[in-house]
Amino acid sequence: MSAVLTRAQPEIGRPDVARERRGAAPVVVGAAAALVAVAFSWVPSVWYDEAATVVSAGRPWADLGREVSHVDIVHATFYSFMHLWFQLVGYSPFTLRLPSALAVGAAAGLVVVLGRLLVDVRVGVLAGAFFALMPRVTWMGSEGRSFALATLIAVAATIVFVIAHRRMTSGGRAWPWWIAYVALSVLGGAVFLYLVARCSCTWCL
Repeated sequence: MSAVLTRAQPEIGRPDVARERRGAAPVVVGAAAALVAVAFSWVPSVWYDEAATVVSAGRPWADLGREVSHVDIVHATFYSFMHLWFQLVGYSPFTLRLPSALAVGAAAGLVVVLGRLLVDVRVGVLAGAFFALMPRVTWMGSEGRSFALATLIAVAATIVFVIAHRRMTSGGRAWPWWIAYVALSVLGGAVFLYLVARCSCTWCL
């Protein structure tokens, strides 16, 4: 694991060009992934699980609190977020699925960052593009459920873990990154409970 997490060699080439390419790559891949996910996402009708999101997020706060105290407490954070989202933009199949598309786009951009951290920007772009085109990713990017948001948090937590590990092994200031990793793990568990197990397994690698 330590060999994998060690810092990748910097790219060879003109510094300004390499820096611009490193900065633009996550944005380009992320934007493309979001567009792929959001394209025609308003066409399919809302299915059973998405209907649960619509009904739950549409309840008043008091009713939503009573609901999650009896059922679906694992989705309380996501339903609360969607409640605020619907208050801001209103409900339609498009607005229901837009947060997931944006989350998938952000996750794809962060996959590029992760690949760049571990190897180089080319590997990061390939990894981000492959991630964006995976059928399960395009599916969750057009679905009004919590999977895309949880995936975004998981990728962000992985990046923070890599940086924290490098700081720790190089004698740098690592504790802020470990705090950020714990915070993201807690947030991920609140959005999607199984992420707690995934983040815990990271320590076993």
